[in-house]
Amino acid sequence: MIRLTRNELRDRSHVVFNEAIEDVEVDDGIADHVITDPPYDDRTQANIRHGKQSNTTICAETLLEFESATAERRARWARWVATATRGWAGVFSDFESAEKWARALEAAGLVYVRPALWIRSGDDLDENVRIKTSGAPQFTGDRPPTGFEVIVLAHKGRRMTWTGNFKEPAIYTHPVVRGAGRVHKTQKPLSLLVDILGNVARPGQLIVDPFTGAGTTQVAAKILGMRSVGIELNPRYADYARRRIAAAQPQQKA
Repeated sequence: MIRLTRNELRDRSHVVFNEAIEDVEVDDGIADHVITDPPYDDRTQANIRHGKQSNTTICAETLLEFESATAERRARWARWVATATRGWAGVFSDFESAEKWARALEAAGLVYVRPALWIRSGDDLDENVRIKTSGAPQFTGDRPPTGFEVIVLAHKGRRMTWTGNFKEPAIYTHPVVRGAGRVHKTQKPLSLLVDILGNVARPGQLIVDPFTGAGTTQVAAKILGMRSVGIELNPRYADYARRRIAAAQPQQKA
């Protein structure tokens, strides 16, 4: 068990702890914002597939390397997030679990604000930004694909600051990660996290991700001149995230 305090993290940036979220205690309000992608529930994780062309099948189950969310785990993780943040909390979720996350975050003491959407596009968009190809194909061919994920937005208190354009909805259209760059099974596109962090945080603020995975949230934070702390149980992903974050370069100011 480790405990993270404000003093300990004051002069540290872009650090990844190889721990389970349950083994990390945090001071109240240690982070400016918490943006994270926790495991989904049993139903969603059991239905995740990847393409596999053979004589008998066109898809195969994707074996995830982490336990799925249960009501008890979701409540525990929500309490951790609510304790850690002093601003925004953004939690990636499948559609079916979004309301459960909203209720869990409110029960933990946060103010549920609204859902944001990530439209999982393919690589080609027409001039009206109408998706031609989904980034999440339905391999069985007997139903439409799930083309989006929800980001449940909550806040610690009602005095909120949205650094993005308040006239634009929080709907983000970005292609899924493919090929050699996809290391984690549920890896999110870097451009998506750059957009989200650009809407909720300012340079110099501290972003915490207790399910850091491949480190995408932390890479986006470094690009935008923000500080970050990640927690990742899997040592292989934690090591990859550290190397990926170290290689990232802050964007040049105009």
